[in-house]
Amino acid sequence: MANKSVKSIILPVIVVILAFVILFLVNLWTYPLIVESRMQGEVGPAMDVMPNAKGFEELQLDNIPSTVKTVYKETSGQGYVVKVSTKAGFTKEAIVFYVAIDGENKVQKINVTEYPETRDVGDGYVDTFIGSDSTLSTVDLVAGVTYSSSAIKNGVADAFKALSDNSLIVAAKKEPKQLYEELMPVVFGTAVNPAGMMAQEEFTSSVSGVVKAQKALNEGAVAYWYTDGDNNYAVVTNGKIAKVYDLEGNEVSSLSSSVLSSLMEEAKTMVKDNSSSDIKRFKKYVPSSTVTEIDVPLFNNVTTAFQCVNENGTYYGFGVRSYAFENTPLTMYISIDDNGAIYSFNCSSLYVEPEYFTHSEPDNYTEGLVGVTESWSGDEALITGATLTSEAVRDAISDVFESFKAIKGGN
Repeated sequence: MANKSVKSIILPVIVVILAFVILFLVNLWTYPLIVESRMQGEVGPAMDVMPNAKGFEELQLDNIPSTVKTVYKETSGQGYVVKVSTKAGFTKEAIVFYVAIDGENKVQKINVTEYPETRDVGDGYVDTFIGSDSTLSTVDLVAGVTYSSSAIKNGVADAFKALSDNSLIVAAKKEPKQLYEELMPVVFGTAVNPAGMMAQEEFTSSVSGVVKAQKALNEGAVAYWYTDGDNNYAVVTNGKIAKVYDLEGNEVSSLSSSVLSSLMEEAKTMVKDNSSSDIKRFKKYVPSSTVTEIDVPLFNNVTTAFQCVNENGTYYGFGVRSYAFENTPLTMYISIDDNGAIYSFNCSSLYVEPEYFTHSEPDNYTEGLVGVTESWSGDEALITGATLTSEAVRDAISDVFESFKAIKGGN
């Protein structure tokens, strides 16, 4: 009886022990596969752009651009992989890609995992980044797909910025030519289209020391890259007023007054004077008013500005020439009351994209913008199917509010 009792106890114990041993051996065998599978799921795209990586550590960084979603550090010192998601393409949907930056702080590989754009940048475009440092000086945009190629290039620049701003790499030094070209979209707003890219044409300046001269396609202002020994200057002028910057974007006053005068005189011959025709417009749009021209100290797409005074009060009129389809300047006449609300909005050629413009009459669209103030979101101007034209309207209104503040604030 005792032996049977002992056997009845020992047998289940042995079974349990064998089960644990078997489970242990199974886990011992499958655990590396589970870990590898999980790793592939989380960092598989990172492995794709850095295939010789030994492993990755996800870094928690605070000081990063909004387009940077994840930063991985390769554990053996081979570099970093950055996941980027940008909505700066034409469709405004997310373009997602991974960029590997090697131990020499250069692009090793880029893999685009999500691309919703209707026009392809081309299979070879991302390969042009390989070997580039943080300046991206050797990478160009793709003609006809400027929105998407620009979005990818700016996203790669953001990846480098995330690393350099957190002292993980040292940013490469940019040459004056690249500094000037990157500064232009910031200070030469007269030549910036809704995509943030330059709408300009180069010309040969007669002023000695000018390395590069550019005229905005709307003929509202001119920009110069001027050198004096080791000093480099960016000058933006409409012939009436001018602003001078160093290539870091700081406004300076060290440029010779005689040189600045020469540049402004030349600019007068390149800039179209719309003053007299625009004055007539605002005498009509702000009835029974005395109209006086104002020089706006900003270089956006506002090309003329006026103070209009009648018995009802003071208004400010702006002739704006922002860029629509194919960088065609679209002329708009916008007046604002003294409280900063749109009083009138007139544009005789909104049908730049007539087959896509969904409003049967232009007035239905422009009248809906009357009363808008600076607190608007910008979406009020946008029309699905007429993206470029409506973005030009949005930019025009934003530039008008910016100019109105400058006039009212004396800035």
